Amino acid sequence: MDRHTVWLSLDQRVQLVERDKSGIPRHQRNLFNKRALERLSVVAQNATTAADGKTYPVHYFSLDVFISVGYRIKSQRAVQFRQWATSTLKQQLGIAIEQALALFSRTLAAQELADPYGEAVWAVLHDYAAGAVTEFEDANAN
Repeated sequence: MDRHTVWLSLDQRVQLVERDKSGIPRHQRNLFNKRALERLSVVAQNATTAADGKTYPVHYFSLDVFISVGYRIKSQRAVQFRQWATSTLKQQLGIAIEQALALFSRTLAAQELADPYGEAVWAVLHDYAAGAVTEFEDANAN
């Protein structure tokens, strides 16, 4: 883990989604050709010593690449990954919204703005946030 992401080699990603090596690079090339991701920010190269004692360059790809490719691969493990990624995103989105609402509520109280107008603003934000989470869940139900 580095720079707030996870870096995986091709071999690690192949093992994770249980697919052959040919499909993943093809999907990656499409991502880079379509400029869906900027290659320089999502690819790192490190030297790795192999079993034969020689040092070889190995490309590592950030979680951004794996998520993008993971949604294109057809395998049971890729389906499990997509379910996990969607569930984790929903959970984190819910936590972020709850924290933002709690901060807003504390700010209202600290600034002595907890009058009917402040409470009305809080209610609108609360309802909007709940609707956004529901909409996200509905859009990602399958």
